[in-house]
Amino acid sequence: MRIFIWFLFYIFIIVQPVHALNNIEIEDAWISEAPPTVKILAGYFTIVNHTEDPVDLISAQSQAFERIEFHLSKTRDGVAHMQKQESTTIPAKSEFSFTPGAYHLMLFNPMQALNSGDFVQLQLVFSNGDSIDIKAEVKRGDHSGHHNH
Repeated sequence: MRIFIWFLFYIFIIVQPVHALNNIEIEDAWISEAPPTVKILAGYFTIVNHTEDPVDLISAQSQAFERIEFHLSKTRDGVAHMQKQESTTIPAKSEFSFTPGAYHLMLFNPMQALNSGDFVQLQLVFSNGDSIDIKAEVKRGDHSGHHNH
């Protein structure tokens, strides 16, 4: 019995820090509220990369939406355009923000109406193997750059 307790202690002390160490953090995750008839919403957050290496955000998923894509808003000749991105690189030791009018998540076909104050579970997957589950609050927000979808 004593050996078993030591084994559990060893597993907890040695293995736990690997899982608890947050090399990548997600801050201020939110989704822009839209009328129930709107079938594409936008999501925003900040990624903090604490590692010594750049890392790519390669996918996002949620049971609350049919699919999720990364987009970049660009203005050419005074007209806003959305450009789909396959991934987004977060440089080493830096922050990268998904904000209205710039990089953002496009959340297609919500499974149910979402209202201000609701929370949505999202999973972000990175090239280094990290997968981070976050909760994004639905908020009234700036919809600039999202009228041309």
